[in-house]
Amino acid sequence: MTIINNLFVNPFCLGNDTDVVRQSEFDGSGEKDALNYSWKMAIVNSVPNDSTVWTIRNNFVATTAQQDAWYAANASKGVTGLPAYLTTHIASKISNPTTAFQKVPVTMNTIPAIGTAIMDWYRTPLASGGAGKTKVKVYTDMTKYDSDRKNLPWYINTLNAKYNTTSAAYTGADGGKPAGDLRWWGIVLGVEKTADYIPSEYTLEQNYPNPFNPVTNIVYSIPKESKVSLEVYDIVGRLVTTLVNTNQQAGRYTVDFDASKLSSGMYIYRLSAGDVSFAKKMLLMK
Repeated sequence: MTIINNLFVNPFCLGNDTDVVRQSEFDGSGEKDALNYSWKMAIVNSVPNDSTVWTIRNNFVATTAQQDAWYAANASKGVTGLPAYLTTHIASKISNPTTAFQKVPVTMNTIPAIGTAIMDWYRTPLASGGAGKTKVKVYTDMTKYDSDRKNLPWYINTLNAKYNTTSAAYTGADGGKPAGDLRWWGIVLGVEKTADYIPSEYTLEQNYPNPFNPVTNIVYSIPKESKVSLEVYDIVGRLVTTLVNTNQQAGRYTVDFDASKLSSGMYIYRLSAGDVSFAKKMLLMK
């Protein structure tokens, strides 16, 4: 089980779950956190001594003023703040339980408001129309209790939660990269050397698939060590993102380009390496 390089914002509050989904918090695994909740991922397997290997590092947690205010308002009711990030079982399996998650301040782009209304509803007594802190009354009125719920595809394809570059999370992931979704920063998801033979010339292939939605592959070859730049422009010549900007050894390379943040239309990708430059068109159709 690997949990690395994540940025969790408003944990335990934000998300498009329902009361049925929240049943998983009481799944009976026996592994509890500081508020006596169970985590699905904490179920101990049946192998003697539990052979699961846990790798947890470079994760960051942030809260917004909205969540902090809710916890403060409910402190007198026994709500003491965020639960422990790790269960006792998981903490016993890793070497750095105190640094596996770090709470840091961040200032983010616009993000959905968290569900403090449903949190209040859950704590409201049954006689007053709430859940009475039980799981027997199904939460159904999304409009009444929360107005800013988003589905999973929105979080994957639309959300752009860039945050201040002065936060420790900005350089806290592996390789000194930002924690969270690298696409927020226009960072390419992957550059893979796909062949070790030495090409005879510089080439830039047509992206595949084309048209595409939203991911496509760009393949190029360089015959000798070169400073390589691979950039994407919109149709009027404005730079959209830089996919590669580094020295590379001779070889054939494949770049995965995720355009989920871009609008449909024609784009131009340009390879500059050594003393040559190539450009080709690609069509994003959403």
